[in-house]
Amino acid sequence: MANVYKILIFICFTVFLAYNFFNSNSDYSAEWEEDSMDAVSTENIGSDANGTDIDQLNESSSVNSQDLGAGNFKSRIDSMDIDLQIEYLTGQTFYIGCANELNIQVPALGQSFNPSYRAKGGNVIKNVDNGSVLLFPNSSEMTLEVYHEGQYIGSETFKAVDVPFVSIVPYIGTRAVDLKKGMSTAINRMEVKVIPDPEFQRVFPRDARFRVTKTSCYLMRDGLAVGVIEMGSSRINLTSLTSKAKKGDVLEIEIVEVKRANYRAQIEDFDRFNPDDKVIRIPLK
Repeated sequence: MANVYKILIFICFTVFLAYNFFNSNSDYSAEWEEDSMDAVSTENIGSDANGTDIDQLNESSSVNSQDLGAGNFKSRIDSMDIDLQIEYLTGQTFYIGCANELNIQVPALGQSFNPSYRAKGGNVIKNVDNGSVLLFPNSSEMTLEVYHEGQYIGSETFKAVDVPFVSIVPYIGTRAVDLKKGMSTAINRMEVKVIPDPEFQRVFPRDARFRVTKTSCYLMRDGLAVGVIEMGSSRINLTSLTSKAKKGDVLEIEIVEVKRANYRAQIEDFDRFNPDDKVIRIPLK
């Protein structure tokens, strides 16, 4: 009987130990699983269901939003290496009041370049014939601002000079009068022509149209005027003077007014002619 009692005590003790062991392991397992879920939950806070990082998605969405937004063009222009490519179609010398022609391109924009322009110190217009740009400086310095679809691209400043001096030469028919040899008193008609600078006339033919519009002519004898006529054009009728002229008299032609027609057919006063041409003296023989 004593042995049976010992066996029962041993069994009860063994069951008690086993119960405590399994209960302890179960709590530990539950705690591990809870910690693991916390870790998984924390790692997935920045990701979507497909495993894509949400911060990356937000960044991508922001970029896409900029691409579709009105401010995107500015950001793209700002990031480009923008250079103005300027071709001088009428040379690099700019003339005040003349049509200085340029071809402007922006290589970074290529065929998509849709320009508009603003000018300081002059006027600018697009040449409808070939898409070039015409600059009309009204001072010694002109700045051209270039825009693409309203977005500022850049600017360029140009120096400008006055139209070159012209010469005024009297002609009888198609022949220039030799001021040293003079002319016959029998001549009763002549024309005073404006001769532009040859290079300027070649490059700016529509800005190199000049005309004498007013003259005063004197028949001089021994230093005194014995006859005078005034003409309102470059053509002069000398009949009233040559009819009473003598050999040794001098015909003096005073250039009172010269006009220039510019590219836009606007007529303006022009006083840049050689001082020696202000009064032309022709000996009569």
